[in-house]
Amino acid sequence: MSTAEPWDVIVAGAGLAGLVAARDLAEQGLSVAVFEARDRVGGRTWSRAFPGTGTIVDLGAEWVAPGHHAALMAEYDRYGIGLRPEADGGSGGSERIWLFGDEKAVGELPLDAGERAAFDAFLEALAAEAEMLAGESAFASRLEMEVPFAERLVDLPPRAAQVLASLATAVMGAPATEVSVVGLLDDMTDLGVPELPDEEGSEGFAGSAQRRVEGGVMQLADRIAESFEAKLHLGTPIAGVAQDADGVQVTLADGTVQRARALVCAVPVNTLADMDFHPELPRDVALLAEQKHVGQAVKVLARVAGVPDDMALSMWPPALTGAIGIGPAAPGSDDALVICFGLPGSFDPNDLDALTAQLRRAYPEARVLDVAYHDWNADPYAQGAWFAPKSGHWPLLAAFGEPYGRVVFAGSDISPTSLGYMDGAVVSGQAAAERTRAMLDA
Repeated sequence: MSTAEPWDVIVAGAGLAGLVAARDLAEQGLSVAVFEARDRVGGRTWSRAFPGTGTIVDLGAEWVAPGHHAALMAEYDRYGIGLRPEADGGSGGSERIWLFGDEKAVGELPLDAGERAAFDAFLEALAAEAEMLAGESAFASRLEMEVPFAERLVDLPPRAAQVLASLATAVMGAPATEVSVVGLLDDMTDLGVPELPDEEGSEGFAGSAQRRVEGGVMQLADRIAESFEAKLHLGTPIAGVAQDADGVQVTLADGTVQRARALVCAVPVNTLADMDFHPELPRDVALLAEQKHVGQAVKVLARVAGVPDDMALSMWPPALTGAIGIGPAAPGSDDALVICFGLPGSFDPNDLDALTAQLRRAYPEARVLDVAYHDWNADPYAQGAWFAPKSGHWPLLAAFGEPYGRVVFAGSDISPTSLGYMDGAVVSGQAAAERTRAMLDA
């Protein structure tokens, strides 16, 4: 079964990149259909009320750097979406606790003078490499950048190496033994030198205060989807894409065939291999789709009694890679909402007693009462968290910006700026719409 009349453009995926591309194309008078495998829009953004509190929390992407994420901020301004106050992370005054094995330190970074000097020198060297990377063309890198981050740490004092590995793991959402140095360098080209995690939010970068969105980040996807004329099909996975000089033929999972003059493919890189493409994907695109990026952070929202609502905890070796309080669980509540981060297998989000035991290493009165989370790694339509490259992945990304017949790629995973961030999704969606329109006009 197929449509009688082809669309101008089909968009695969209703995350931010796909929705922005669809809106921009529809606003130019093109007929657009969006097919999304999930029963909702938003992709790896997902906001919902924490059970029993009514407080909106974000299970996926969450933080915004207003001074750097210009495209995303323009979208928030367009739809009247506001950011939470800078100091909304809790009551204030708590010092960060550091756990390294059985050792515990409060406040300052637990390094002696020699270790701190090595730590600072390492970050200065990274900053110089990031500046070098910023001067290259998109997705260009040098051989010395294409190594696992952990390999760079072997000559450092052990404690300094532990802190840096913990920082890289938190920033990239991937083990320091797997993620490539170039992934962290790219973040630095956009946001500056990594800083120690702060008490108000996520891991930080110099000069890039991270903020949260009032009412949750998913409302942007909802507002975009409501703002333009396009046919939105939810719960409709795409099984295959065939193309010729005249257009594309998209086969849905139920066997239905849809036709269009062009396709914007805005699905996560780690899911591409589940779609059957004819002709075959370009070599570098297919290779990255097969190997998959290594971003695999586990993010759990927990309602916790017995801890400050602005608690801040860093751990190495990680059971949790860290935990931060983002305020009371509900107005007037003595319980805190705490975001816990880790890696697959490091802790069980459903085991409240085990999670309590981890937090009690720093806060003896802690008691986890409830949790909310989504397993992005097991989600068939994500198969991972935010983009984190392995060694050798970086140069492959350039192929996603090259012509592939009537198919144009989009997504935060492949954006040449703000890679892995919501801002990158917006930038990529805008660029995909421009490339698609130019192709149709040619």
